[in-house]
Amino acid sequence: MACSYKCHEGHELFELYTKRNFRCDCGNRKFTELQCKLFPGKEDLNSQNKYSQNFFGVYCTCSRPYPDPDDQVEDEMIQCVVCEDWLHGRHLGVAVPDGVELQEMICESCMNNNSFLWTYAAHLSGKPQFWFLSLTGSCAGVEVKEEPITSVPKEEEKGGDVTEPSCKRSREEAEPGSEGRGPEELGPDCKGQGHAEAEPGCRLKELQAIGQNRVQSGAVFWPSAWRSKLCSCYTCKERLSAAGLSFLLDESDTVLAYENKGKSSEQRLQGPDPLMSALDNLNRVQQLEIIHGKQRQLPEK
Repeated sequence: MACSYKCHEGHELFELYTKRNFRCDCGNRKFTELQCKLFPGKEDLNSQNKYSQNFFGVYCTCSRPYPDPDDQVEDEMIQCVVCEDWLHGRHLGVAVPDGVELQEMICESCMNNNSFLWTYAAHLSGKPQFWFLSLTGSCAGVEVKEEPITSVPKEEEKGGDVTEPSCKRSREEAEPGSEGRGPEELGPDCKGQGHAEAEPGCRLKELQAIGQNRVQSGAVFWPSAWRSKLCSCYTCKERLSAAGLSFLLDESDTVLAYENKGKSSEQRLQGPDPLMSALDNLNRVQQLEIIHGKQRQLPEK
């Protein structure tokens, strides 16, 4: 947004939003006729940049522009936190849950490319009542729910624009000894009761040993602090690193944390910009319309 506001007068704009593996190419060897007004001293080439279809103005599995002049269906777009592409709600393969702006989503393609995530999804996603038992307590007299979670409840009406695909923070911790507690509390008393014994020290192995399943199709919506439930043992860290997913262990990687950090830095350095503050309260389509309108008002150079 800062680049489009400062440097790209009269240019056609493609909405990128957050992209981890990308630094602006303005002013480097690719665009020598331009100079970046934010960071004039640029390297000749950003060798680690990765360019998805979003850089060509198309999104989702349907590879269509947004907004799409040929699509009359009103549909929100939600960003996958892994590939960072934007997908139409109707192309996710599952019903979009209430409060989607307070959750993180991983698309079906990224789930299938990293199949171990389905194990976490069986325990960490969906309704809180399907959270498995605490391992610090005893399993005696309490039944582990094995029923699959096929989708989240479909909302009757969509509640506004999606601005921050961050984690949902409405799940309450259950009382000790009850169903619904998180995986970080799994203990030895639950091992070996109807399931294969898990390898000590690996949370992922513990979850696999429990054996709870879910349908492995469609996008997955993850609740509050789900990243903190991922195993961080050496083997799992190596697996995440090899898959290019080490950022999932970083809770400051969320879009909400990123945007809050950016707002704090801007206010600390130069005070709030009235236009940028106003843009923060608009959805992405409205933001682009405002920027285009302001550019048309600027005198030609």
